[in-house]
Amino acid sequence: MKTTLDRDAITVWEGEKAHYGADQHWYKNRFEGMSGCGPTTAALITMYLARVFPRCSGLYGYSFPAKKDEFALHMAEVREFVKPGAMGLTDAGYFASSTAAFARERGVSLVSRILPNGAGAAEAFGEVKKAVDEGLMPALLILRNPSVELDDFTWHWMAVTGYDGEKGTVFVSTYAKEYELGFSRAWVQYKPYHADVVIFYPD
Repeated sequence: MKTTLDRDAITVWEGEKAHYGADQHWYKNRFEGMSGCGPTTAALITMYLARVFPRCSGLYGYSFPAKKDEFALHMAEVREFVKPGAMGLTDAGYFASSTAAFARERGVSLVSRILPNGAGAAEAFGEVKKAVDEGLMPALLILRNPSVELDDFTWHWMAVTGYDGEKGTVFVSTYAKEYELGFSRAWVQYKPYHADVVIFYPD
C-alpha cells in the first residue's frame, strides 16, 4: 500500500504547471545544474520542513504554494552552504552538516541521522518508512550501484517522498518528477557499491 508525504507540500508551481519537487537543472549555471542534485535535494527538504513544521518556517523565505522562480532563489541560497565539489557531493556527513549549517543561519535547529552503511536493506527500509510515517523527508544517495536500471539515479541525491511497504519500493522526487525505486536494489552496500540515507529532524 502506497504511503506518501503531503503532495501539496512537495509541489512547485510554474504558472499552471505543477512540478513534483525540484529539478537541479533550474540552476542557471551549467556546472551548477550538472552537479546540483545535492543542494537541490537539500533545498526541497528545507522547503518541505518549513511548510509542514511551524518551528521550521524560517527555512524558506518565500510564499506558499511554492513557485518555481522563488524556489530557484532558494536553491541558490542553499547552495551557498551545500556546495558540491568537482565530483559532485558524495559525502553524507558533509551533506548533513552543511544542510544543518544553512538551517542554523536561518535560526532553525535540525538534527540529522545517517543510516549506518552496515545496515541491511530491510533495516534501512524500515527506518525510511518510519521517517515518512513521522512526516519527514529522507534524502537518498545512490553513489554506485550494479543495476543498469538505476543508471539515471546513480551518483545522485534524491528526496524520499513515500513508500509502498508491500512492494518494497520508495517514491522519490528528482528532476521535478516522481519515480518509484525498489529499495533493496538501491541499497547495495558491498564494495564498490554504496548508498546513504540522511534523515533530518526538527530539534
